[in-house]
Amino acid sequence: MQLLNRSSKFSDQDQAEFAQIIPHLIIETEYTKSAKNKYQCLIRKAGPATTNGLKEILAKVCSADVRKSLWQI
Repeated sequence: MQLLNRSSKFSDQDQAEFAQIIPHLIIETEYTKSAKNKYQCLIRKAGPATTNGLKEILAKVCSADVRKSLWQI
């Protein structure tokens, strides 16, 4: 979440929403599809450094389906 704090385009609400979707990206739940869509919307507000940093971190912990659909890896 510290990466998001450094991005001035992320409001407190954006940060709270991001924190809520992370568990659904890591473990497949009934909310994973919605979480992927929300991630894609929120990440557009981040700068390139934040986007790349989050990708690097999340790609290591996200479910295989999420990695494939968000980053094709």
